[in-house]
Amino acid sequence: MPSHVSYAWKTPQAARHFRTGVSLHSHTSHSRENLLFIEDIGRRIPLLGRFMEWQRGLAERAGFLVDLSRGYWTPPLTPPLALDLERGQIEEELQLQAIVSLTDHDSIAAPVMLNSPHDGSAVPVSCEWTVPFGGIAFHIGVHNLPPAAAPEIMGQLTSYTAAPTAEMLKDVFSMLHGMDEVLVVFNHPLWNLYRTGQGQFTALLEDFVRLHGEFLHAIELNGLRRWQENCAVSRLASTWRKPLIAGGDRHGCEPNANLNLTNAEDFPAFVREIRVESASHVLFMPQYRQDPRVRCFRTFVDIVRHAPELPLERQRWDQRVFHPNKEGLDGPLERLWTHPPAILEKSFAALCWIESTTAGRKILSNSDRWTKPVPIEFASLWAATAPE
Repeated sequence: MPSHVSYAWKTPQAARHFRTGVSLHSHTSHSRENLLFIEDIGRRIPLLGRFMEWQRGLAERAGFLVDLSRGYWTPPLTPPLALDLERGQIEEELQLQAIVSLTDHDSIAAPVMLNSPHDGSAVPVSCEWTVPFGGIAFHIGVHNLPPAAAPEIMGQLTSYTAAPTAEMLKDVFSMLHGMDEVLVVFNHPLWNLYRTGQGQFTALLEDFVRLHGEFLHAIELNGLRRWQENCAVSRLASTWRKPLIAGGDRHGCEPNANLNLTNAEDFPAFVREIRVESASHVLFMPQYRQDPRVRCFRTFVDIVRHAPELPLERQRWDQRVFHPNKEGLDGPLERLWTHPPAILEKSFAALCWIESTTAGRKILSNSDRWTKPVPIEFASLWAATAPE
C-alpha cells in the first residue's frame, strides 16, 4: 500500500477500516520556543515595534539587557495534559486505539516522565531534533528510542546540535537507522526556518537529502503548515521515494490536525509498516480545513491566556515565558518585574475575549477560509494550487 491521504470532511468513515490512530509530532511544556518571532511582528506592525523598542529602552536603563535570542516561551500543556488531549481525539472522535509520540525540541523529558513508575503511561521516547546544516537547520522527528539507551543517544544528538560536523551527522544518522524500531521523520522539510535566500535554502535541502536521505524513513505532511507547502512536500516525497506521514506539530490546546491510520497494534509494528513496507495512511482532521491564520491566532491565545487548569506555577503567560536575569540565569518573566506592562495585559485580554465569547467566535468563523475537498490517492496527484 503506498502513501494514502484522506480527509475527515470528505470521507468521515475513513478510520473505521483501521485499528489504531497514531499522533506524531506535538509539543509539551518541555519545548523551548524562541522569541525571535516578536521582532518579525514588530517589523510588520510599526506601532507595536515602537512600543517594543520603548520597553527595551526602559529595561536597559534599569540595567537589564533584553535579548530575544536567549529568551523562549514554552507551550502551555504539561506532558500528561498533552497526552490526554491527543489520546482523547483519537479514542473519542475516531473510536480507535491511540498511540501518541510527543516530540519536544531536543528533549526527551516528557516521555521519560510519562514512562516513570508513578505515572505508568507507555509512550514512545521521542524528540524533535534540531539539525544544523550549512548555516541553516532542519528539524528531524526521532521516534521510539530504546528507553534504556535514550539518555545516552540524546546526548549524542545534543552534542551534534551544539558543535555540528559532517562526520558526526553521518555517524548519528547511521546509528539511528541501525535501530530497527526507531522512526526518523523529516519534519516540515520546506519550512525555511532562518528565512535564508530561497536559492540557497533549496540547494542546502538538496545537499542534505543527497547526503542523508537513506536514513530518512518518511517525509512529514505538517498539520500547521499551509496547503500549498504540503502539496510541494508531497511532490518531493514522491521524487525522493519516501512515504508520507502525518505530523500535527501542535503547540497549543488544539489537538493535532492530522493523524496516521494503521492496523498496527503497537508503535514498533507501525514503524515496520513505514520503514519496511513504505505504507502509510494520513488522515486530515476537520480543524485543518480552517484558515491557518485563525488556527495560529487560537494557538497564540492558548499561549497568553490565563489557564487555571494548569499547575499553579504555569497558569499565567509570564510564568510560561523565560528570559535570563541580570546574572544570566534563565527564569520566568514574572521574576523580572512587579507586574506585566498594562498594554500587554489589556491586549492579551482583548485577544482572549475574541476567542472565548460568542461575538468573538463569530468574528473568527466569518474569517475562516474553507478548503476545497480534493480526493487524493497518491502524492503525485496533489494539486499545485491552493484549495478554494
